[in-house]
Amino acid sequence: PYIDILYIQLKFYLIYNWNQREGDTMITKKHAIIVKSLSNKDGYMTSNELAIKLDVSTKTIKRYIADLNSVLSKYDLVIASSRGIGYKLSGSKNNIARAIKEANKYIDGFLDDSEESRMSNIICMLINRNYMSIEAMAEELNLSIAAINKLSSKLKRKLEKYDLVIKSKPYYGSYIHGEEINIRQLITDYAIKLDEKSKVKVFLDDISENDIHCIESILEKHLREKDTIISDKDFNLLLSKIIVSVFRSKRGHSNNINLMDTSYRFHNYYFIENLMKEISDKIGFKLIEDEVIYISNYSGVIAYKGTQGRKNTSEIEERISSVISSALQDIFLISGSDYTKDDEFMVAISDHIKRFLNRARANVKSNNPLLHQIKEKFPIAFNLAVFLSNKLETEFNLKLDEDELGYIAIHFAASNERMKKNTSKKICIVCHYGIGTGQLISEKLKQNISDLSVVGVYPVRYLDMAISQDVDLIVSTVELKGYEKPVLYIENIFDDSLIENVNKAFYEKEERRKIISNMFDEKAFFSIKASTKEEVIISLSNKLKERDFIEESSIKSIIDRENISSTEIGNLVAIPHTIVKGDKKSIIGVGILENPIIWDKQEVQLVFMVFFNTKEKHNFSIFKYLYNFIKDEGGVRGIIKICDFNKLMALIGN
Repeated sequence: PYIDILYIQLKFYLIYNWNQREGDTMITKKHAIIVKSLSNKDGYMTSNELAIKLDVSTKTIKRYIADLNSVLSKYDLVIASSRGIGYKLSGSKNNIARAIKEANKYIDGFLDDSEESRMSNIICMLINRNYMSIEAMAEELNLSIAAINKLSSKLKRKLEKYDLVIKSKPYYGSYIHGEEINIRQLITDYAIKLDEKSKVKVFLDDISENDIHCIESILEKHLREKDTIISDKDFNLLLSKIIVSVFRSKRGHSNNINLMDTSYRFHNYYFIENLMKEISDKIGFKLIEDEVIYISNYSGVIAYKGTQGRKNTSEIEERISSVISSALQDIFLISGSDYTKDDEFMVAISDHIKRFLNRARANVKSNNPLLHQIKEKFPIAFNLAVFLSNKLETEFNLKLDEDELGYIAIHFAASNERMKKNTSKKICIVCHYGIGTGQLISEKLKQNISDLSVVGVYPVRYLDMAISQDVDLIVSTVELKGYEKPVLYIENIFDDSLIENVNKAFYEKEERRKIISNMFDEKAFFSIKASTKEEVIISLSNKLKERDFIEESSIKSIIDRENISSTEIGNLVAIPHTIVKGDKKSIIGVGILENPIIWDKQEVQLVFMVFFNTKEKHNFSIFKYLYNFIKDEGGVRGIIKICDFNKLMALIGN
């Protein structure tokens, strides 16, 4: 039988054929809230009560009531009104219960009548039906034909991003036309979603819940057999690709995959082949080699073709190793930190770059939900990531975006924490953001808490392995309940509250004042008139050069750094910064603008321009004190208003 969860959900609209009012009116979540509110009330509710509840006017409430009465008549229900008393839902208990059940679908977020949602629904319909007439779309979505036509131009623009078009066939209807690879990407983006618990939700006709559970179980089993741990994000990406492959195989589209080159094998080819053979046997579809190659493309290191036709990954690994070694040698000269001595870092950064190259070849973007926090908390590590990325871009002719830079910065930050090493109460860490982030938490804890040993870092999917460890405490970024071992839930992984009571150093305040004294100078404090960030950077850096704080080369360095990634951080503050060599000491130039400007996306009026000399690594912790000050919006606005250097020093020093 024809089953489609998405369509079933759409059927739960409280209206079936209500295409009046320009042919495009629907029941919304607010209508549903009214039904639920009235059903929970024994007596009447006034229009004022409802208006406050929905944050609308009483006039709007009257219109909503009229809308609902047109719909509720199908349930033999009516919202009765009594002048001066209010509204009441009248009808049998059974009919009221039916209406409440369907209203809950809106309230719980299953239904969405936005324009974006309608276009997504149409895309899913076309994916599932192959052909579909406008009349059928209108009926499924409870819209008029005119409303569907209004959406068509925007829908075409969405598909253009995938190099896809909508075509029509007489007597059949509309269908999506284009390269199979592009259609599969469209399916991945629109028909496979993650819920709030990062669980995959699939809206494909030929893929049942049992299919999803089967694929997921087989994939997890094969990974465990190979002692392979991947992040939840990477697991879901691979799972999604397999689901799409199964769906298109069932539909007979496997032979349409136009792979650019099938004369090589990825290092993980046989792993994927064995995995897919078991899935095809259990679910029941014909597996061809192209599907194995297609999925291999999303789950490991790129393997390039050799002169004999096939070649293993040694060549790519050697190139990656060479780039990393070259970059780390230069970073050592710049920062004085020798990351090559950190074996964990060397393995982690190499594996990450392999995965990045694979994603880049497959044109898969990896969004970084922690990017803003990473840039804010670890600017030095982010700078090192930028330096390494320049080497990678030159070697592989691939551009790394800010999301990828953030992931690389995490590895540098984790290594920095390891370099401070302390260590023996046993804990393990469960982190749903990724292995690198979990390792950062690990090193942060080990650095700041004495006698601590971290026995493992696990994605949520490997929770059973974490629970089985002999530990005194589980530190988790997701809430875990019902376990015998104590669990400490951390909502903000970058918040120092986890360790602040243990990490109170006796001389912290004295150290802070010493660093602030080294980094700031009243002669590097300016009031600036500028209208763009470029003008601010040039003006402030020129003033610092005129007063002999920096060299000419440092100006170019800080401009180049800003061009790579914006340094605005919120609360009217930007911190352009760079690392320099030479005899000039580290300095922070302060510029207060006469009026706020749009820096990149946010307003900025206070600028800290930071030049770190590589010889003064002890000053790097100045960022911690700056951020403590910047978090106080009142303090920032106060300094902007009074423009006083001594007051600024007092605020940062406390």
